[in-house]
Amino acid sequence: MTGLIADITNKGSISVFEVGWNWKVLLADDDALFHKIGRALLNGVKFDGHEIETFISHDYQSTCDFLKANPDTALLILDMYMDDANTGYRVIEYVRNELKNSELRILLHTSDSTIESEETALDNYAISGYLSKLNSDKSQLLIKAKLAIRSYNDIRHIQLLNHKNTELEKEIQVRMRQLLDVSAKLQTEAISRKKAQESLKEMNDNLELEICKRTQDAESAKEEAIKASQAKSDFLSRMSHELRTPLNAILGFSQLLLADKQCQANERQKESAEQISTAGKHLLYLISEILDLSRIEAGKLKVNIDAVDAVAIIDDCVVSMAQVAKADNITLQFLQSNECIWVMADGIRLKQTVLNLLSNAIKYGPNDETVSIRVQANGDYIEVAVIDAGPGVSVEMQEYLFKPFERGTSTESSVEGTGVGLAITKKLMELMHGRINYKNIKPVGCEFVLSYPKVNQ
Repeated sequence: MTGLIADITNKGSISVFEVGWNWKVLLADDDALFHKIGRALLNGVKFDGHEIETFISHDYQSTCDFLKANPDTALLILDMYMDDANTGYRVIEYVRNELKNSELRILLHTSDSTIESEETALDNYAISGYLSKLNSDKSQLLIKAKLAIRSYNDIRHIQLLNHKNTELEKEIQVRMRQLLDVSAKLQTEAISRKKAQESLKEMNDNLELEICKRTQDAESAKEEAIKASQAKSDFLSRMSHELRTPLNAILGFSQLLLADKQCQANERQKESAEQISTAGKHLLYLISEILDLSRIEAGKLKVNIDAVDAVAIIDDCVVSMAQVAKADNITLQFLQSNECIWVMADGIRLKQTVLNLLSNAIKYGPNDETVSIRVQANGDYIEVAVIDAGPGVSVEMQEYLFKPFERGTSTESSVEGTGVGLAITKKLMELMHGRINYKNIKPVGCEFVLSYPKVNQ
């Protein structure tokens, strides 16, 4: 990097909003004496909770290289004449047009007597201030540097506040340019300072109004979503009831066909009746799941919590699922003695939650493996764990695991179900003041744990 001091060539850019950062000020001047004076006046000065850190450059190229590598530079104190009489103008053009950096504050430092006044310099060169080398009052350097840094800090905070309001981006850019102009005038005129404050207040008021509007829109959207969810729950509830009536008739007639000894049905007809019965029972189970979910979401599902023997209910669940597991050559193993373990729960819903986990373990576990059920005490809870040897829960599916109607894409077509079993289980556990957790087991396997409140002795 041509012309830059060696101790700054390898510094990375620092975000203005990170902890422990300094205000970066670049002294661009071919006068080594000004470098010493500038560093003596500015370096290490604490302003708005952060220290000023000065860097130096000697010519056009080193100045441009530094500003490109350090886009978070707050202030450039620029000598108009370095390589030639136009160096300062070329640097300003590079910063504003090529780097597209409108945040950097620039103070002109020159002895050019052709610049008639500070106001003329501000208007003609789009800078933040003007320092004459002919003025021996060096305190003006510190004062104007602080004002420029304050202006830079205000601009950056305004950008942060409006970062997410992309639809207001054009308006914000217009306001920021207005604020830049007003901020430059602040350094020379007390009246301009008042106007800038009023402009900033107006912008903040507009932002507050916009935020209020967006908040109202969000609340309206939330209310609409709640109404839509309620309508969905009501629809599912009504449809479940409507579907169960003809479905019960289908099941009833299929059972009559199978039970009628006088019916001269051949083997094919008998097999068809059995398929109707099996499919009807499966459909009735799916409809019951959806009905349970809609009743829970509507707050209409009640649980009768009492002291129940968890071991006896789990034994019943293992027996109920034995044939289903056997079809896939899966062994159900209940790791528990014959002792009773009492929990506070609704017996019917306790059985439903355990059956849901066993059903999932059989569905998603590999064939020819073992699904284990373990019961143990843990503090004020009794834990019922179901462990399978399946692939576990994928990272992308973990967020949606307990949400209704969400299923893994790899199993949607190969595994039957509606995707509401775990959602119902979680809600039932909450109604019974319990909880459900899971963890993947390495190298393979998954463990789901149901925690029921223990009966107080």
